[in-house]
Amino acid sequence: MAKNSNPDQLDIFDDWLVFNETATDSITQAKEEDAVIVSIDQSRHRLALRLAEKLDMDGEISSKFLTDEANRAFGGTQAEGIYTSKDAYDAMEVAFNIHLNNTENADWTDQDAAWAKSKASDLTRRIQKLPTQTRRDEEMDEFQQFSTPPALSFVANWVANVKAIDVMAEPSAGTGDLAIWSKIAGAVVVLNELSPRRQTLLAVLFPQSRIFKENAEQLDNVLPTDVLPTV
Repeated sequence: MAKNSNPDQLDIFDDWLVFNETATDSITQAKEEDAVIVSIDQSRHRLALRLAEKLDMDGEISSKFLTDEANRAFGGTQAEGIYTSKDAYDAMEVAFNIHLNNTENADWTDQDAAWAKSKASDLTRRIQKLPTQTRRDEEMDEFQQFSTPPALSFVANWVANVKAIDVMAEPSAGTGDLAIWSKIAGAVVVLNELSPRRQTLLAVLFPQSRIFKENAEQLDNVLPTDVLPTV
């Protein structure tokens, strides 16, 4: 005899052992979206490494070179919607920091003010050999992202007198502009960044660092005690 259906009785087998088509479609879509995100992250990484190689060789990147390499790394163009200008410029900022990590050393921590001033001027000249980002996207506005110029990043670290014995924490790490000089100095670097896109780039640039993914306004409430600043 056929089983009578009771609309008020919970059928646990239908609820969690048997996937309906909608659930299966949702899981498949989520996996596809995750795969796309991973692919884009890997493309940004490849682009950053390629641009860093160019900087190591001749110290400059043209707009055409950036576009051509981005198209190659992402397998398509901005016009086709394959990637955004922010993807390319984030990779370029990381590339410059990789370049600094490749070419600078920790002796900057022992230099006087005249040397630091000259270094800041040199960094300004070097950054002028890169394409200028002229447009802001929704993520930049939402997270209030403002990249710190390399010269200012250097000066901030020099004034802070960062040494190899220090722990440097960056609550809004972005693409690593401020933290890279502390890394070069040999300090322990602890990073926090809310943007998933930038988190993956930071993980490449700072493979030995702890990277948190919190709203910086809540850091004192959520960070583990071993990385909270002492008073």
